[in-house]
Amino acid sequence: MTSIKKKLWMIITSLVIIILLTFFIFNIFFLDRFYINEKIDSYYKSGANLNTLISQKYFEDKELYENSLGFITDSSNVYSVDLSKDESFIFIKRSEIRNGKLTFNIANNAIIDGLSIQDLVFINRKLNSNRKFNYLANIKDKSTNDSFTAIIVGVPYKEKGVALGYSIFFTNTKSISNTTYILKNQFGIIAIISLVLSSGLAFILARSFTNPILKIKKATELISKGKYDHKINIKSQDEIGLLAESINKMSEELSQIENLRKELIANISHELKTPLSLVRAYSEAIRDIDYKDEQALKEDLDIILEEVNTLNLMVEDILYLSKIQSNNSKLDVSDINILDIFKCIDHKLSYFLNEKNLTLNIQADDNIYIKGDYEKIFQSILNLVVNSINHTEDNKNIYLRASESKSKVRIEVEDEGIGIKKEELENIWDRFYKVDKSRKRNNNGTGLGMSIVKSIFEMHGFEYGIESELNKGTKIYFEYNKKRKSNQIKDQ
Repeated sequence: MTSIKKKLWMIITSLVIIILLTFFIFNIFFLDRFYINEKIDSYYKSGANLNTLISQKYFEDKELYENSLGFITDSSNVYSVDLSKDESFIFIKRSEIRNGKLTFNIANNAIIDGLSIQDLVFINRKLNSNRKFNYLANIKDKSTNDSFTAIIVGVPYKEKGVALGYSIFFTNTKSISNTTYILKNQFGIIAIISLVLSSGLAFILARSFTNPILKIKKATELISKGKYDHKINIKSQDEIGLLAESINKMSEELSQIENLRKELIANISHELKTPLSLVRAYSEAIRDIDYKDEQALKEDLDIILEEVNTLNLMVEDILYLSKIQSNNSKLDVSDINILDIFKCIDHKLSYFLNEKNLTLNIQADDNIYIKGDYEKIFQSILNLVVNSINHTEDNKNIYLRASESKSKVRIEVEDEGIGIKKEELENIWDRFYKVDKSRKRNNNGTGLGMSIVKSIFEMHGFEYGIESELNKGTKIYFEYNKKRKSNQIKDQ
């Protein structure tokens, strides 16, 4: 398998090679032509300017014109100037009359020596076309017998649409070839250096890009093996940095889930162990002991039934919690009268309230309604009241309140019980969490009630919270948003 580092290096290097090849092809096939075209364009511009100057000076003061520009007069019709070793310029005016018209004839002036007859014919034809032209001619130097390519550019001077003269530029392309040859060599050297440097830079970039990915890969492998304490040390503020941060958060959450799983197993084992031990002990006693006192036998059987009932309640709560926390749980939304729920809870728990001489104070109007699943909301409030009964001493008060504003309905369950320490408030929603660390058993709790309440509140999208002070009591509340639509509740 090809590593991503190698792939990145190959991609970056390939892109650099493609770019360099593009420039190389341009230099090989188009650079000479590009310089020639640039030269021709510059001659066109210069020719237009020079023609104006030449025509004005020539017709106004020929002697002043010739002296000021240093022209060498080869004939009465042609003026030439050597611009450099390889460049020259001539101005030619109409000289011959053919068919009643003035014509140009560069051959008669022998300005450009070494042109072939075909070249001379072509140039004369262009001179008499009244249009600017350019031409690449092969010229033979008679003194050295060397051949070279020359650029010939003609720009007409016109009056009333008729060319009265031509500015003709002549240059040897050897200077252009020398320039492009140097540029090509320089580019070749630059290309080799660029390729080496870009290849090294591509490797560095590929490594800097893949190292974080390799760190993430290693971290995910360790996390998959249960090593949730491993952290990815990537601080970059880009997508990879965000991915690393997300994996670190995932690792923390998995660690918490794993701790909760272990704690859950330990708690379930602890909660099941006591009733099972009692059931086993009393069952063995009934088997081994010859009861002569039927009342004693009945009491032992009642204990067994009581512990079996505790086990049954615990299993039911576990199944119920699992159900409402799964995605398969649906809400049967309807309009719920809060006062009706309060009265039903008062009636259902009257035995337990009377047993501890507790007073359940209901403070709610008859016309307060919320939308939700009646069975689940009833169960959540019931769990809160049962929890208050279990943690409130005899002869105290428990309060059920419902208040309504324009936008919300607030429901509270408050007691005068033992209260909870501030540092423990956030933990009471956890499964099997008990404020009493000694885990003293009570007859009415499984340790799952508050977790069930939390799940129901979150299913409905309620805002909820807890307020408590040690030895003074606890208040738990949830709020229903009246502007929230019923279909939004179902989507929770």
